[in-house]
Amino acid sequence: MESCLEMGKHIIVSKAQSWSGGKHKTGDMVALQMNPDKLVRVLHVVARAFISEMVIFTVANALYCVIRSVSQWSAGTSRTEESIHIAYCSLIEKAEHFVYIEGGLDDSGAASVRAIMHWQYRTICRGQNSIFHNLYDLLGSKVHDYISFYGLRSYGKLFDGGPVATSQVYVHSKIMIVDDCIALIGSANINDRSLLGSRDSEIAIVIEDKELINSYMGGQPWKAGKFCWSLRLSLWSEHLGLRPGQINQIVDPVSDSTYKDTWMGTAKTNTTIYQDVFSCLTPTTS
Repeated sequence: MESCLEMGKHIIVSKAQSWSGGKHKTGDMVALQMNPDKLVRVLHVVARAFISEMVIFTVANALYCVIRSVSQWSAGTSRTEESIHIAYCSLIEKAEHFVYIEGGLDDSGAASVRAIMHWQYRTICRGQNSIFHNLYDLLGSKVHDYISFYGLRSYGKLFDGGPVATSQVYVHSKIMIVDDCIALIGSANINDRSLLGSRDSEIAIVIEDKELINSYMGGQPWKAGKFCWSLRLSLWSEHLGLRPGQINQIVDPVSDSTYKDTWMGTAKTNTTIYQDVFSCLTPTTS
């Protein structure tokens, strides 16, 4: 608990430096009411209330490292820092079994957002240089056994008595979990704007578990990190609509029963339902 609070304090101070640096460089004349000490006190209250309500999510012993995307204009640093970018690349390259990434993009219809989405599609599945095209050359039709992309969507009423509506879920805290042992959590999207360091200022933390628990990976015994394992189970159970008694269905993240039967099966069913009810998906959406 105290480690989490100390990490939060460092993040607040770092962001305060970033905001102050940006204000100074842009000539913003609006007074910036920033009191890091006050924010830290608020953090203690909020963090303790949040942790006391967690059910599946478990705080454990771990190593923490703050990483950033900042530069001279945004944080007053002497050189551009892209440690979030470096961490993403390093953790993905060192992964042994699986990489799970949650990211978000505001589907507001703005031209800039649409431009980013265009290049993301080009990166994922459109064109000779896309991930899917290159993997298909190596794996053929088995490519979907190794990589897949999904969208989060929800439904509800905007007001009492109103019609049922649907919308994509915007993920603000981006997350990557590697092998149930290491997690990267922060504000940066996976694009040049967030990762180069010379553009948007971003902050994240890398969490490496030191408290290990018995789990499974690909049907074999595996030592998983207590925090990363419980974080993944918490997220997946929410996304898949699992009840507490069904968590055992997703303990092994790469088994066919988890990946194909539970994860892909749920996605296929939900896609059909949302399309039938709301007609909100294009033929290529999955």
